[in-house]
Amino acid sequence: MRDLFASVAPDVELVALSTDPTQTRATCGVESLPLMSPRGYLTRGSGYREAFKGADAVLVTGGTPFYDWDHISRLIHMGLARHGASLVCFGVGAKRIESLHGRWLTRRLLSGALRVSARDAVSQTRLGELSGKHVALTGDSALWMEYTTRGEVKEALGVESGDAMIVICPRALSPLNRVHYHDPVSTDLINAIRVNLARLADELLNAGYKVVFLPMHCSAGDDDLREIGAITGIMKGTPIHVSEPLAPRATAAFLGSAALVVGLRLHSLILAASRGVPVVGVGYDEKIRGFMECAGVPGCVVEPGDLSGRVFEVLGGEQGMSRVLLDSCATMKARIRAEAVAVAESLGLG
Repeated sequence: MRDLFASVAPDVELVALSTDPTQTRATCGVESLPLMSPRGYLTRGSGYREAFKGADAVLVTGGTPFYDWDHISRLIHMGLARHGASLVCFGVGAKRIESLHGRWLTRRLLSGALRVSARDAVSQTRLGELSGKHVALTGDSALWMEYTTRGEVKEALGVESGDAMIVICPRALSPLNRVHYHDPVSTDLINAIRVNLARLADELLNAGYKVVFLPMHCSAGDDDLREIGAITGIMKGTPIHVSEPLAPRATAAFLGSAALVVGLRLHSLILAASRGVPVVGVGYDEKIRGFMECAGVPGCVVEPGDLSGRVFEVLGGEQGMSRVLLDSCATMKARIRAEAVAVAESLGLG
């Protein structure tokens, strides 16, 4: 978002809400405030309210901020825009909202928004039906991120320039899906994903590929490294794995140097696709299918048992997929920039 708005309204200053403001400042280069829970807001939220009052807009973006739980937190953060700032929902995702109070609250919040845009067609339809407003289709804003081109990480792992590297980006899933903010999954599905990722990695190693497991998120209860350990623990071969998450631009560069990316982390698919790298995703959450449809490759969202067959099919025709991905991602990037221009003009910042 920093890079995007710098291109259309250079004088805009972004302030992020973050669970780790120090890390956000260092990584993203923007000012950051601690994200407060509803209880924290009620007991020590005066400075928080002042930050919102001093803003021209409250920009809700990134990930999937609309879902059928945590409504109090949503009411606080989006409702604070009513204190003089405009609410803008930029390239957001939306899960099913079926409860009466959830639909009512979402409708009320969206009705007061200056602009609403969605990152995929399913979210666009869902938010449009809930709000009765026009909802523009953009794409995920991570597509706009600039890339580094240096390859130190790949070299440090012992992957040479001529090696065909397959990157696998798993994520921890749980039957307690609200903890991880994903669609409901069963224990059987979780086990099937692990077993089939392990089987795929072994088959790729036997076929002569370099297989690298890349963590993208590591925190208590949602740790990619633990999930990687669970998968590699049932493998026969020994893959390479990155020991910790990389900085965003380094992650994008690393994924962009792969022959193919197999992802459960949505942004592993997004960052790879934006560089024309073939992608295959497991359809455990509708956001995966939402992106892959926008990217023009809906057939590359598979069930766990179909992973191996689809991956080797894609590897046999990767050049054709690369062109599809580059063209579709260019279209999404153009829509993202157009929406940023529209937001800036609506706020008088263009």
